[in-house]
Amino acid sequence: MTYLFIAQQSEDITEAIVTSVNEHLSAQFEYALETLIDPDIHILESESPSLGVEDTRKFVKKLRNKPFKRLLQIGIIPKADLLTVEAQNALLKELEDHPKTVVYMLGTTNEQAMLQTILSRSKKIYTGKQSSGQINEDSALIELFTAKQPHYLNGYVTISGGDWTKQSAAQFLSNLSRTIREKNHSQQQKLLEHIQRAGELISTNIAAKQALLFLFFSIQEKVFRS
Repeated sequence: MTYLFIAQQSEDITEAIVTSVNEHLSAQFEYALETLIDPDIHILESESPSLGVEDTRKFVKKLRNKPFKRLLQIGIIPKADLLTVEAQNALLKELEDHPKTVVYMLGTTNEQAMLQTILSRSKKIYTGKQSSGQINEDSALIELFTAKQPHYLNGYVTISGGDWTKQSAAQFLSNLSRTIREKNHSQQQKLLEHIQRAGELISTNIAAKQALLFLFFSIQEKVFRS
């Protein structure tokens, strides 16, 4: 399995990676890469402005060995956008055929720097903190998405008028899912299924705005009116 964490700040990527490592290994590492000291965790970093082919090959070779004491080995490249094109191609070969005991976690603050083939092989996770103003905007929009009789035109105008990126849309879906779970919404299961579908659309080449509009109207037609 390969995860690609995408955020505007490298600190957000680090936190997301450490959280994921803890979940996979049932561990309690603190939120810093320096704390990930474990024989089954391998990290590829560099002080130079790029990561080359040889660095990448040595890295993946380590992960070809069996786990030392755990069921999984984790390979982390926190700044995967530093990989040269040649290095990304070398990594791609491993991502296409690596042991089931290996999980790769890549991070980038520049999604466009990654090869499309790596993007398609990875489960993309958009992460990052929001400003208080954005949180307030999301709260109003969440109310609109979960209202049984919303003003359709208002919903369309609000969503269409937003400056949505894949990252901001994915963050909104995460907030929407969390709110639905916390409030134990009566249509929770159906709502979460539609949200998951919208998240999958955002991970493809579908525009984030179109995915959110699709979600808004599908919720109204297939959840609240069914």
